[in-house]
Amino acid sequence: MGHYGLNHLSQIYGSHGSLINFLSIVIGLVTCFLGYRVFKLYLALIGFLIGYFFGAIMGGWFSGGGTIGPFIGGCFFGLVVGGIAFGMYLIGIFLMGASFSAGALAVILTTMGVKHEFIILVIIGILGGIVAVRLQRFFVIMCTAFSGAWGAVVGFVSIFLKGEISTAMSALPFSPAGGKIGAVILLASLLLGTAGMVAQFRWFPEAELKGPR
Repeated sequence: MGHYGLNHLSQIYGSHGSLINFLSIVIGLVTCFLGYRVFKLYLALIGFLIGYFFGAIMGGWFSGGGTIGPFIGGCFFGLVVGGIAFGMYLIGIFLMGASFSAGALAVILTTMGVKHEFIILVIIGILGGIVAVRLQRFFVIMCTAFSGAWGAVVGFVSIFLKGEISTAMSALPFSPAGGKIGAVILLASLLLGTAGMVAQFRWFPEAELKGPR
């Protein structure tokens, strides 16, 4: 079933790749350095993307493929999950932790060429969500800083390479297609994410970060 969602997202990127790359850079930088201030919007965006992906899978499965079914299903579930994440803080934190943990593991395993089952990502995602709820302050800053940095760097590299985001992702150091570009992606993401993390800890006092609502 998962191929319905992936195929649909690939079609969207194929049609609007340049715009998506530009938005990835802008949203990534804002999230990296001002993640706390835009945290509820960030949660809504993460929730929408998660809901859209699984909605596209369901829509494609029920409609037998095509573009209309995945689009309708993706928008519906995206708005529902995004709304829940925006309005319910702890659920949003859990979704953020789950998506961040599962996504990071998927990238690491894929770039290392390790085959993995979807259920493994689900389990790790649930555990990551629980940890995020318990360590809210640290996780909010860390997640927004590094996920924002990653999005900005991947968007920039995709424009620079004049290729797809998948091309930039495949250039990671652990990938056979890696090398210098992969090292640049990794190093730039770590440096930018660290800068964003330090900036957020300085700009937003601890008392504020106990409950960004």
